[in-house]
Amino acid sequence: MLQMLVVTLREGIEAFLIVAIAITYLRKTGRDGLVPAAWWGTAIAVTLSVVLGVFLAEFAVLMRSHALTHPGAQFHEAITVADVMASKPVAMPLKLLDCCPVSDGGAAFVISRERTGAAGVQVRGCAQAHTHQHVTAAPALSELGAEIAIAKAKVASGLSISDVRYAAVYDSFTITLAMLLEDLGLAKRGEAAARVRSGHFGRDGAMPLNTHGGLLSYGHCGVGGAMAHLVETHLQMTDRAGSRQVRDASIALLHGDGGVLSSHVSMFLERVR
Repeated sequence: MLQMLVVTLREGIEAFLIVAIAITYLRKTGRDGLVPAAWWGTAIAVTLSVVLGVFLAEFAVLMRSHALTHPGAQFHEAITVADVMASKPVAMPLKLLDCCPVSDGGAAFVISRERTGAAGVQVRGCAQAHTHQHVTAAPALSELGAEIAIAKAKVASGLSISDVRYAAVYDSFTITLAMLLEDLGLAKRGEAAARVRSGHFGRDGAMPLNTHGGLLSYGHCGVGGAMAHLVETHLQMTDRAGSRQVRDASIALLHGDGGVLSSHVSMFLERVR
């Protein structure tokens, strides 16, 4: 808590130094009437940045807790919300621990027409959506490709979110994960962080999520990083995840994101015996 207060104070000081320069300019140009708005606007911006940062930190803590049980994960040191808030600012409100690492590694899997074990995994349905190439051409945040892809995938598979027992969702940054969970319908608007805090996405929760630690803590080695989500999902669905094994992974949802929320693919997998 002390670390969080120190970080909040530091951000506040930096923000008010910036606004002090702006106020000096306003006064020199005869626009003193805008000074109170500048102060209050800054106070709101700092407050929202800190509050949002605390919410996002929950996702980093969750992914790290999952990575602790995977021997191949890049990070095995437990972290707290305070640790995330105290980590180096990268692009506010994102801190260092809100960002995936740049990792060395890889992932591989084999696709077979015939089942090779007691349990097999089949694709029930998948779909994709591409809304833009560059972020300057992105649609409104309420109209991103994840919602389009998941809607088409549900039609193709004949499944709904209520059927899903395990989720693997792209998590390059904490904000990416928060937005996608809500876009996919795994959490209502504005409730993703609360669901994390309640244990909903934990290994023993109602919707286990990225039990290997995700890109945020297992590691991100490019294409292989996202493929690790699929590998972990297959292990879970075939009861080979060891100490990470969840109670039920009979139906899984995978979602990948490319570019800057530009390209999306949703896929439903089903275990068959």
